Amino acid sequence: MLPHYNYFAASIQEYEHGLTSFKITNHFLPPGWLGARVFPAIEAVGETSMKAMTNLTLSNCSLSSADLVKLVQFLARNETLCSIDISKNDVKSLATVNNLANAIKQHPCLVHVNLAHCSLGGGDKNDVKKMLAACKDCNSLGIGHPNFGSEGVALVAKFLGRKNSLTAFSLTGAQVDKNNKELLTASLVKSKNIFRSIIPNCQ
Repeated sequence: MLPHYNYFAASIQEYEHGLTSFKITNHFLPPGWLGARVFPAIEAVGETSMKAMTNLTLSNCSLSSADLVKLVQFLARNETLCSIDISKNDVKSLATVNNLANAIKQHPCLVHVNLAHCSLGGGDKNDVKKMLAACKDCNSLGIGHPNFGSEGVALVAKFLGRKNSLTAFSLTGAQVDKNNKELLTASLVKSKNIFRSIIPNCQ
């Protein structure tokens, strides 16, 4: 199958005017392929792609640790992405979580971030807190994973109650107990910006 993947990556360079959107969902990608083939191909098109791309979706792709590192590096170089979706991929490395949070926070245009069903450093509350802080200026955020635990969900509730720019929010994958449900409800009532929220898995 690898030759087919490499052929696909090579075909990206045929887009002379660059790509405005790149999307792969529900595919098990060869480890290292994105970093070795796709991101270089996008940048090989020239500055056009880097100045035109507004959407990047890599959902449920079993991204390897090496690919996640390359993704963060790509995001740090890009200045035009408005939306990034890496849902259903695990970001296990603490260093990668920190670097991803910094890249999101410092990006000049990124306003839609989907990290639903992403394990962030194994659910460590400090990593969850750092990622939430990085996304406070976003318009929409999807986040959550079963390993968030009660402390992680409580952090989400407190985050929603503070000043942020979110108009849409979803908490998926994480279990919400009775106490955290009350915290989340109070925070959403307090928020003056969020008009759409999805919080399933309430106990």
